[in-house]
Amino acid sequence: MAIKKTAKTKPRTDAVNSVGPLGGLAAGVIAGVNMSPTTPAPAPNSAITMPPAMTAAFAPKPAVSATPAAAKTSIEEVGPLGGLGAGVVAGVMGGTGSTGTGTGTSGSSNTTPKDISSETRDAFEELGMTLKGWNLEELAATYTQLMVEGKTAAQALTILKYSKEINPSTGLPYNAEYTKRFAGNAARIAGGMNAYDERTYIAVENAYEETLRLNGLGNMISTDRAVNQAKYADYMAKGIAPTEFENRIELVSERVMNMDPNTKAQFKAYYPQLTDTDLVSYFLNPKETLPVLKNKVTAAEIGAVAGAAKYGIGEARAMDLAQFGVTRATALTGYQDIAEAVPTGTKLSNIYAEENIQYGQTAAEDDFLKQDAQAKLKRNRLASKERAIFDASAGNAPGAYSTSYLRRSSAAGQI
Repeated sequence: MAIKKTAKTKPRTDAVNSVGPLGGLAAGVIAGVNMSPTTPAPAPNSAITMPPAMTAAFAPKPAVSATPAAAKTSIEEVGPLGGLGAGVVAGVMGGTGSTGTGTGTSGSSNTTPKDISSETRDAFEELGMTLKGWNLEELAATYTQLMVEGKTAAQALTILKYSKEINPSTGLPYNAEYTKRFAGNAARIAGGMNAYDERTYIAVENAYEETLRLNGLGNMISTDRAVNQAKYADYMAKGIAPTEFENRIELVSERVMNMDPNTKAQFKAYYPQLTDTDLVSYFLNPKETLPVLKNKVTAAEIGAVAGAAKYGIGEARAMDLAQFGVTRATALTGYQDIAEAVPTGTKLSNIYAEENIQYGQTAAEDDFLKQDAQAKLKRNRLASKERAIFDASAGNAPGAYSTSYLRRSSAAGQI
């Protein structure tokens, strides 16, 4: 008996089109389910001759077609994933999409929304909340897809974190988004450091951000979350822990960016390669250790004080004093004494040249800033030499000495 094939798929197609958001992938699933890859489709309007025994099998049956309402109900049965997740379920379970085509070679699952247990739905709901807490909401479509494919929540999480297999829905590795989100860990591992777990990683990010805000550097925080995440990942890759980050930021904020004009000018004179725009980046460079950075700031402060006293010094000498432990406070006091001692010390060094005692700016800095015993001895020897000369020629009258340098005493031991 010849039976003319009629197009009975229209109602089903209409129902699918009402929910099918995944296009090609979903169409591939439908094609794979409804057409054998080895049996060509009959030409339109062609007659197919079948044995009588098979006629009953193709006889019209009561309509059980999926109407748009039925399809929607099935999607809603997926439960709390809803929204984007429901769209994915709809696509995987039967949506054709508006542009996609497929042959079914990508395979399909026998799982249906009704097959998904409430326990599984709850587990995936919890997974969704976890991913949201990691700022990975964009993985909703993927983890819902994995649920429909029959994966457990634990399996789905493992795939999202570690699988480099290409996800046919995105054309990217399953773990692409996770790896990008926690990019600092990959760099830390490559640098021989331990990776942070997700909770610690996010806590470190938050600590960085809080430190910037508290030190008036909120302008370094972008309104684009991805930009901030990339910046913080770089800090982690450099091994800058939150405490060290805070110390470095406080140093540049309190002692560099808030320097008085003279000190800032001196800092730029010593380190001309630095500008206001890259000061923070420079102080966050792990190649420059925190003690070295502190000494550079102190050196600029000492240099500014020395310059104000008309005894300017170079960066090397300023750094030498900073490394010795001289601070801006001690420099302020010390250069007052140095400004008074150097002129007389230089004069006496020339007068008593045969003694080969040189007491100039460097000796005075060692004397009053470093409390150097040898430098102090030079000063005292010159003072004693002049005292002896005047004692012999003019007696010990208090007004006999020609210089206040010799009559003066100080806490530093100056005669």
